Amino acid sequence: MQLSNIPKRWFCGRRLKIILVFVVAISAFVTGIRWGLPQAANPETVQPWALDTIAPIAPLNEAYYGFTRSGNEYVVYPLFHYVVLSVAYAPYVGLQLLNGNLAVPSSTFPYGLVDIVRACQDLTLIARGVSLLMALGIICLVFKMTDRLVGRSAALWATLCASLIAPLSYYAKTSNLDVPYAFWVCLAIWRFLHILDRQNLKDYLLFGGFTALAVATKDQAYGFFVLAPFVLAYARARSLSIPGDVSLWQWCVALLSKPMILGGASALFFYAAANNLFFGGLDGLLRHLSYGSDIYDYRLTTESAFYSIASQVQLLGQSGVILLQILAPVSLGLAIFGIVCAVRERNWKLLSLLTFIVSYYVFVIAVFNLVFARYLLVPSILLTPFIGLGIMRLPVKVFRWRAASASIVALAMLSQLALVVDVNLSLIADSRKTMGSWIHQNVKPGAVIESQVRERMLPYISTDYNVSIAGNSGDPITMLVVPEDLTPAALVARNPDYILILEGLGVTGDPAAWTTPSLRAYYQDLISGGLGYDIVADFETPHIFPFRQIPGTRPRSILLARSSGSGKQQSP
Repeated sequence: MQLSNIPKRWFCGRRLKIILVFVVAISAFVTGIRWGLPQAANPETVQPWALDTIAPIAPLNEAYYGFTRSGNEYVVYPLFHYVVLSVAYAPYVGLQLLNGNLAVPSSTFPYGLVDIVRACQDLTLIARGVSLLMALGIICLVFKMTDRLVGRSAALWATLCASLIAPLSYYAKTSNLDVPYAFWVCLAIWRFLHILDRQNLKDYLLFGGFTALAVATKDQAYGFFVLAPFVLAYARARSLSIPGDVSLWQWCVALLSKPMILGGASALFFYAAANNLFFGGLDGLLRHLSYGSDIYDYRLTTESAFYSIASQVQLLGQSGVILLQILAPVSLGLAIFGIVCAVRERNWKLLSLLTFIVSYYVFVIAVFNLVFARYLLVPSILLTPFIGLGIMRLPVKVFRWRAASASIVALAMLSQLALVVDVNLSLIADSRKTMGSWIHQNVKPGAVIESQVRERMLPYISTDYNVSIAGNSGDPITMLVVPEDLTPAALVARNPDYILILEGLGVTGDPAAWTTPSLRAYYQDLISGGLGYDIVADFETPHIFPFRQIPGTRPRSILLARSSGSGKQQSP
């Protein structure tokens, strides 16, 4: 299609602004999409560097066992997104069958693939492409919701702000479940807003269906919807009664009305279908729920003051700090200002979005007493319509306030842009790339290289070197270090040629997270040369902000060699 054939109206006014916003979103989401693709040298390294991903092999494994979860020992997540990715994989897998790369499918490494490395990397990119499309879907939904609740101009600002949410930019290019479940949550909320407007049975059914798909993608999505039925019942009672307060009886009648019951039935049906309960998936679902219960019980027994007031206050403070790091102070201030404006203007439909945030915090974050940036991804997205309203309510009629308002908006957007650049920079300039190249140039193939983090997180060295892991339990529930491996005597017994440390990665085995005095002493002695090893290479991932936004990113890569070995100390 030639540019001359595109209508001129697309390049003027609001349409141009919408196009530019989506260009910003796509640029932010695509940058670094090839980061940390799998080495696929062995079963441990078929996963990418990104934490908690399910690509590339897990969806194929689920399909191989007919989505019954029989071949999955640790049923960490619900089934639905495995099905979605299996469908997305199908054309590629068919092509591999035709060209002979996949002769006899198998459930064990290399899974019947001749070129396992290429296949794993291609499948990972396909899964990341699905996340990218869903992230763009989230951006579209933010625009539509804000346009419906506030207006077109506010929708443009809200969409731009959502495009510059750093965790969304990161998870849009990984095969984690965070963007997929956020997409279904936003779709459900979109139908929720339709129900508030028109009380259509179709919207109740779609709301229930999208809610079920969100929960069937990632369990924690349930938290967003615990309070929603009560709000919908109130809205329905208001629509059926004369203007005025709704009585408790009217509210109860509305809660048990036909649309509410059918909406709940729709949720149950879609949840059952998404987890393949009709064709043999019940045992897998029960094992998944048991796994989640084991994790919760473990946290409950290891945290002495799990539900104490002090613990919950600390959790609330941590959540506030992370929210500041996600949206930056100016944008968060605009969100608060937008909430105040919505209250003053009695924009109850817009304020109903806060119900989902409060519900999620109370029934997920507070219950599990745990918070990360990705846990606040959807709440951050739901705050962007308020940012759009806040920007539209900034004073601009008086000239002396116009410049100040423009400066506030510019500072908000530039701050968020800097956060996105920081995350993407940590991906495209990851120190593990530099360390991998240095090792291949300076370390003899076959040398024993020891590390404390799991092998799949290491630079691409598994095919040429003897990699060993010490001090990492590898248990998916406890995720603990093994202190008896991290002592001078144990190190002497192992006597590796090199020790590769990934500091500040935020995963099990990261020495920056060690608080036990003996482990801290071991690490200090190790890097200072007191245990017979010297630093021969030291590379740090460049960054803008002092805090790491996403666990599993931005490591400092340090390589130590036995003192009797050779090698010059290197730095970036």
